[in-house]
Order: sequence, then structure tokens, then C-alpha cells
Amino acid sequence: MVLTLVATVSLHAEPPKIEHVIDLLQKAKDAADPLPILQHARKEFSDFNPVDANKLTAAGSGQRKTAGMEVAGHDRKHEAMEAIGHAIEAAKEKGDTKAKIESAIAKVHYAGALKH
Repeated sequence: MVLTLVATVSLHAEPPKIEHVIDLLQKAKDAADPLPILQHARKEFSDFNPVDANKLTAAGSGQRKTAGMEVAGHDRKHEAMEAIGHAIEAAKEKGDTKAKIESAIAKVHYAGALKH
């Protein structure tokens, strides 16, 4: 019973890289100077691979489905990188960054969804 619960919880957890980036974005949202934290989050997220090729291969997916998931994953990553970039621009202009950071958090979550 405990093993099933642990397995179920781990299936819904974010990939470690995504968790780290989201933590950074959350810290930036409350920081007096969010710019360095946002820049660090962008650097960390740039290393994120949105598609787990091992999982796709193990599932026996066809090449077209695999290619489609790769394109979708990279589109999601691009959108998230763009959202982080908008938050960085707002921070450079000393504007209100909270809404931009919240948007970036949502898009980073979305980009991490294909890793499951």
C-alpha cells in the first residue's frame, strides 16, 4: 500500500530541473531585485530537455509521434524561455514583475509536462 502511494506521488512530481527553475522564479517574485535570480533561472532552464527520449523509445512510439512530441516539447520550452525573457525585461525596466513571473512559472510547468 505504501509503495503504491509513493509511486503515484512520484509520477506527478515535476522533473528536478523544472522544480529548481520554478523555485528560482518563486524567489524572484518576492525579491527586492529579481533580475539576477531571473537570469539564473533562464540559464538553468536553457539546459532543460523537454522530451525524455528514453521514455518515448521504451514506449515503442512511432517516429511521427516521437517527432510530434519533440516539436511540441521544444515549442513549450521556447514559450517558457520567452516568458522568462519578458520577466527579465520588466525587471530591467524596474517595472512590476509579478505578473510576468507568474506567467513564466505557468509556462515552465507546461514545458515540464512532456517529461512525464
